[in-house]
Amino acid sequence: MILQEVDNVLWELIAILREVDDVLWELIAILREVDDVLWELIAILREVDDVLWELIAILREVDDVLWELIAILWEVDDVLWELFVILWEVDAVLWELIAILWEVDDVLWELLTQ
Repeated sequence: MILQEVDNVLWELIAILREVDDVLWELIAILREVDDVLWELIAILREVDDVLWELIAILREVDDVLWELIAILWEVDDVLWELFVILWEVDAVLWELIAILWEVDDVLWELLTQ
């Protein structure tokens, strides 16, 4: 009688362990799927990493070009400033010439009105 009960308990335990085993195999299957997804994600991230490094290389080239452009623009700025100074001096000379021409005009007017 006691042995029969022990046997029944053992069979129940075996049934429970079989269910646990089934659950564990299902969990293993799920974990394998997760592992596959993670490897796919790693592959995608490696491709993204490659693209980002290419983008960094392009941006470095753009940065170099922009610094060259800045250097050129500074030179243009220097030339324009020199041109401004020259034009300022030309403007001063022209105003002096206008003043002289007004004086000549005044002299000619006096000569004409006498």
